[in-house]
Amino acid sequence: MSLEDYFAPFRANIIGIDQDFESPYGRQRILYADWTASGRMFRPIEQMMSGEIAPFVGNTHTETSVTGTTMTQAYREALRIIKQHVHASPADAIICYGSGMTGVVNKFQRISACASTRSSASRCRSPPPSAPSCSSPTWSTTPTRPRGSRASPRCA
Repeated sequence: MSLEDYFAPFRANIIGIDQDFESPYGRQRILYADWTASGRMFRPIEQMMSGEIAPFVGNTHTETSVTGTTMTQAYREALRIIKQHVHASPADAIICYGSGMTGVVNKFQRISACASTRSSASRCRSPPPSAPSCSSPTWSTTPTRPRGSRASPRCA
């Protein structure tokens, strides 16, 4: 069996794999080449997400509702699974950020700058000792956001 044959069922489930679009040069087939950063939607995962998870989406910072409790438990379980897969210890932190790997790298660079230079220390703040963390017991120094900026899903 060729690799193309082996992966054909997976390819067939990529949403938009054969999608065309209108360009200045006529109809073109989308050629997606940024698999490292984001990949494409995979039908079985999207069906499971919309059918089993989406009905329970809620804020992870509250456990006073079924949606908040469900999402908090799912988030903690996801962190546990990720740590297991990368052989991380309970003391290791996972840096989560809402804008993908680029956002994580940028955030890590800001965290590193806060920890390593005095000039940037004024832009950084440490959370209070009782602050919750996404990956207890570790909490890293987090840069402050400019006024008016929107918070995005994050933990570090």
